[in-house]
Amino acid sequence: MQEAIEPATCGAHTQNGPCRNVAGFRTPHYGQGRCYLHGGMTPRGPDSPHFRHGRRSRYAIALRESLRDKLDTLAEHDPFDVIDELQLQRALLLDFVDGKDGLTAADRELLMRWAEQISKTAERMTRMRNETAMTAAELKLIAARLADVVARHIADPEQQAAFLADLFASIGVDGR
Repeated sequence: MQEAIEPATCGAHTQNGPCRNVAGFRTPHYGQGRCYLHGGMTPRGPDSPHFRHGRRSRYAIALRESLRDKLDTLAEHDPFDVIDELQLQRALLLDFVDGKDGLTAADRELLMRWAEQISKTAERMTRMRNETAMTAAELKLIAARLADVVARHIADPEQQAAFLADLFASIGVDGR
């Protein structure tokens, strides 16, 4: 015959000895931890009515560690490249939305402000690219003017051609 496996008990210390309720009795985690009478239904973290800021909680510590890991990967990139900042903001926004079951009016207001910050970052990125980028016409104009300056100051055509070829090869531009 097989022996019946006895389920784990709550085990909380009471006046009459250890609690004999099944572990997790009348809780969502039946079979594990304390019963509902001895703290098994106590909300944890942000769900608790006693939760204030949680700066030193395991949840905040884990969040800071994951953000630190993300920032470490971003540290390898150019700090003036705001694409990573934009991606981080979008990831945080999606993480916030995924963590919410129902959005309150305050949550929607926060999301709108956050989305506005993301769009401002995208606009800033576009503006920076447009201010620093040169058009193909500007590059051709510079190449033509450079060839004129070289022709004026270097008399030998072979030296002119060699100089221009070396210059254009070093900056990655076709000198034709």
